[in-house]
Order: sequence, then structure tokens, then C-alpha cells
Amino acid sequence: MHVAELLAAQGLESFLPVTSASHMRRSEAVFRAGGLTPIPVATDFRVGRETVP
Repeated sequence: MHVAELLAAQGLESFLPVTSASHMRRSEAVFRAGGLTPIPVATDFRVGRETVP
């Protein structure tokens, strides 16, 4: 996984993935499966048919 190599090169153990709330669960699972420690930051929350800023 390229992200793991980039984090290791910078001496980092965790990071903040930023993505749409609807994709965050999958994204976090993929990173954790790769042995990484994401601190999720979800955006673009939707309530009903409207986007919440």
C-alpha cells in the first residue's frame, strides 16, 4: 500500500483521511486492513435530500 510507505517515510503512525461520509466506513476499513491507523474526518453529510454544510 503506497500510503503506508509514505507515512513511514515521514515517521508518521496515523493520518487524517478526508472523504464523503457515505464512503468513510469503507475507506477506514481498507486502511485498517492494511495495518494503518486512520483518524477519520468525514464530510458531505446528507440528511434527507439536502446536504448539510
